[in-house]
Amino acid sequence: FTGPLRSAPIAIALVEESGGYEFDTGRVAQNLMLAADAIGIASCPITLHREDAVATVLGLPEGARCRYAVALGYPAEDASPARFGGRKPIDEVAYRNRHGETV
Repeated sequence: FTGPLRSAPIAIALVEESGGYEFDTGRVAQNLMLAADAIGIASCPITLHREDAVATVLGLPEGARCRYAVALGYPAEDASPARFGGRKPIDEVAYRNRHGETV
């Protein structure tokens, strides 16, 4: 599952320091991806399942871990959000008060 990471012109490894929180790492990834999109750069989040191997490759100190990375690059000319089916109508994903009650 690391194809996008291996073929990206640049990738950012999100290293969690000892005592850090995975929730915050997710927020960093989200903000990084939103900022990239704002300037026309495509991104892809990658989950790194082999933490020990990642720590070795990155030379991480004891207690630090890296479970996530973000691959960055310019989108292909023929890429479009519609290739993934586009956005769903709001009434298919948002409900009022109870599931199934449209907004």
